[in-house]
Amino acid sequence: MQSGTINQIMAQLAKQVVQQVGHHFSSSTINEVILKLRAGQSVKDIIEQGMREGDLPVLYWQLLEKELCQTVNEQCKHSVDHRVIDAYIPVSDQIVEEIWIEHRDLDNWKTLLRSLFKEEGQGGEQAKRQEFVRALKEELMRILGEPLLMEAGERLGDVLRRKPGLPVREHSPLMQYTVEEIIKMQRCEFQRLTKWVEDIYGLLTRLTASPQFKVAFSLADFPDTQCSRVSAKGRNIKHLKLLATAEPLGPSDEYRYDHTFRGDTIYSIPKDFLP
Repeated sequence: MQSGTINQIMAQLAKQVVQQVGHHFSSSTINEVILKLRAGQSVKDIIEQGMREGDLPVLYWQLLEKELCQTVNEQCKHSVDHRVIDAYIPVSDQIVEEIWIEHRDLDNWKTLLRSLFKEEGQGGEQAKRQEFVRALKEELMRILGEPLLMEAGERLGDVLRRKPGLPVREHSPLMQYTVEEIIKMQRCEFQRLTKWVEDIYGLLTRLTASPQFKVAFSLADFPDTQCSRVSAKGRNIKHLKLLATAEPLGPSDEYRYDHTFRGDTIYSIPKDFLP
């Protein structure tokens, strides 16, 4: 296989998926399918696995199979060894992992985050936490479209992964917690969490407002002296500071976070932009 062919196929594949089946599949499902294709798994095997383990109608999977097979041809029924003889990636802090996320999922993240800090609330610290948890549960139910049934000790991120919903990154500062942990955490840790929620909302708002410009920010550790009894998860929360910049992503407006295909908008963003 010629150099660059795999990337070209996957770029075309992403467009086909978004154009034809984007209304039926979540971003997380589409990302998972693309990752399996990149690993060489056949479309036939991917679809059969999705039918067994997923909860979408068979008709949607058949539609996806048709579109994918028209795109990847050889990989439709047979696994492919995408082997690279020699490949080198230089060590650099500038290399980041990116994900595809549909505009509706990005809007859902922003709505969820906004609901957690839009009202400071009345009463003491415990009342604010109860309100935070109430708003969080309400938004998760809205996004998932079903009652929120949570097992004791279940992390919020695991709740979202039970059913295709918002894409969640590993070590998420917000979704790493359980409801019980939020209610019982130290006051200073809760303040870190709410500050993170507000700051990451600001980052996503800047991104969607000017998608052709680079979103620059810094991350720093909070001093332990400010919260001596912070948990290990609390130490995972960083102080996010947006940096003033008007640097474009590239020499033209074609270099941007958002891309439009037949009226649908999809964003290609660093995974660390997720809350």
